[in-house]
Amino acid sequence: MLICKGKTNLRLMVILFFLFYVLMALTSCNPLAGDNKATSIDSAPKPQLAAMTLRTDVPPVFTNNFSGVVQFLEKSLFDTLLYNMYVYKNYIRIDKFRKKDNFESLIINLTENNIYILNHSKHLYSEIKAVEEKANFDSTFKIIKTGNEKNILGKKCKQWRVKNVKENTEVTYWVDSSNYGFFYYLIKVWNSTSKPNKYFQLISNSFNCMPLEIVERNLLRDIKSSINVTKIEYATVDTNTFKVPYNYTLFSN
Repeated sequence: MLICKGKTNLRLMVILFFLFYVLMALTSCNPLAGDNKATSIDSAPKPQLAAMTLRTDVPPVFTNNFSGVVQFLEKSLFDTLLYNMYVYKNYIRIDKFRKKDNFESLIINLTENNIYILNHSKHLYSEIKAVEEKANFDSTFKIIKTGNEKNILGKKCKQWRVKNVKENTEVTYWVDSSNYGFFYYLIKVWNSTSKPNKYFQLISNSFNCMPLEIVERNLLRDIKSSINVTKIEYATVDTNTFKVPYNYTLFSN
């Protein structure tokens, strides 16, 4: 009798210990982002996964209150380019420089999605109709808005990260929210297939925001590309900036 009673008590203790272990495992699990530990990728506080909803932050009609010049530097494994971007209402002009040579410019009408490409060395231009890249959120994306902040060009920027395991990519953005309405429309038609632009479109409540620093890495933390805004100047831009020069010839095949 004593032996049977001892076995019963032992069996009961094992069952209670197993139930306690399962309960602890369930309560420590974060249903959105896996475990609840601080990220090991950087020193950010405990990450919070942004809920993906319909983009209710985007105005029903074209909206942009920024006018001026934005200069930024893009580095990849193969090239380094400097860009001067002029913005006025629905017009964008992007001058591309390689080693101080302005070899190409783009003139974009954001409401009509027309793009003029200027070849300065040959005084030629071509016209194309921009096609919007459709970026769709799925379970392979994880969007994290950390509490990290840093100052860039006198502006307080917040750190946002988008990770996609399937594409072996994580993009870190340092974002300023100083009323850059044009940026939302621009990245849908210019370099829209690039992962930094495509991923940023998926972030909720990002309208009027613009990253002043972007770093694209693989999941082993190797840098694939980076973009750094080096200058922001608020000004009224001459509308002639967005016109094709009269001495340029339309290029046709």
